[in-house]
Amino acid sequence: MAQEQGRPLPAHPPSHRSLIHLDAMAARRGALVPVCLAALCLCVLLHQLLPQGQAFVPPQRLRNEAAAGMAAALLAAAAAGPLPAEAVTAKFSFFGFGDGYSDPYQANDADAISPYSQFSNPKDSIYKKGTDDIVARKKKQLDDSFKRIDRIPGLLRAKAGEEVKSILTLQLYTMRANMEYLSGEVDSAEFGKARDFFQEVADVGVGNRQKNWDFAQESYDKAMRSLGEWKTMVRY
Repeated sequence: MAQEQGRPLPAHPPSHRSLIHLDAMAARRGALVPVCLAALCLCVLLHQLLPQGQAFVPPQRLRNEAAAGMAAALLAAAAAGPLPAEAVTAKFSFFGFGDGYSDPYQANDADAISPYSQFSNPKDSIYKKGTDDIVARKKKQLDDSFKRIDRIPGLLRAKAGEEVKSILTLQLYTMRANMEYLSGEVDSAEFGKARDFFQEVADVGVGNRQKNWDFAQESYDKAMRSLGEWKTMVRY
């Protein structure tokens, strides 16, 4: 039943595809406006070029002018770029798999160790762990740290707690990083011995803070024995 009580049935809302088609048609009509204007201007120009005394234009000349205007319109249409509705859209891949050129995973190297890793493959990296110049620099920094720690026994005898605290505070971080670098893997015996050394150095700090000078000196002696064993293990 098309109508009920004299009222038309409500029209169905336009679909998404219909809206896209209407937008494309509107864009094409908007693009044809400058083309038609260009053809009109060309016809006016040709009319101005005709002899002034000639009041009648033969049909052949009219056909030539129409053909010229059509050619100009076609050239203008061909020069126009693609319409927005026909432009290339974004293309994505899923979880790093695929050939999507709009996907953030495509910014990673093709030979990355993981499709989710932003770092390059380490096999071709410029930095190489354990090179001679890096090892030499680490040892030089450690020699300076060890010289400063050698002052601790005299400072403990003088009960100069603030100076002991200053040495431990300034040297522990750098010394730990350098010793762990030279120790190798985390689960190695060398790495474990370095941890023993730092635990005993921490005990020196505890004794110094509590003004327990005997305990601090005893912890220092243990730390020096562990340091000597570590040097032997890493061939320092």
